[in-house]
Amino acid sequence: MTSNLGADHLVSGLTGEMTMQVARDNAMKDAKKHFRPELLNRLDEIVMFHPLSHEHLAKIVQLQVKNVRPIRRWLERKVVTDISMMIVREEIGDDSIVCIDVNEAKTDLVYRIDKNVFVKIEQTLDVVIHSGNKRGRSNDEDHIVTLTKKIKNEVVVID
Repeated sequence: MTSNLGADHLVSGLTGEMTMQVARDNAMKDAKKHFRPELLNRLDEIVMFHPLSHEHLAKIVQLQVKNVRPIRRWLERKVVTDISMMIVREEIGDDSIVCIDVNEAKTDLVYRIDKNVFVKIEQTLDVVIHSGNKRGRSNDEDHIVTLTKKIKNEVVVID
């Protein structure tokens, strides 16, 4: 079980407003006020974690980015294959945007095709994904990304 109880005291200790020992003592007092004695008596130990250093945070980010690559590759393969099949079946064209979401069971991707995108661009889109490099982009794609940014949507570029 974890809790952020007393986090404000620990931040005060980190910023030098009080010593870390006083901050820890205050955090323990908060825990004793918040939780019933019956619960506290059942706990074997209360552990206060040390704050993470910049080096620790950098290592965590590095590990997370490293672990994202396989997911990114799967998404690229899945999305590129599915969209390629839609192009072959002539379901999408130059004036289309494909909106991608996950199905209710969270087991597969669901595609919604919006045709005549330049007529419907005011419609809100959560995310526009452009796969490919910027040098290979057509003017229409740049136009879509620019318009999307103007209506405060997130644009994800997968290079």
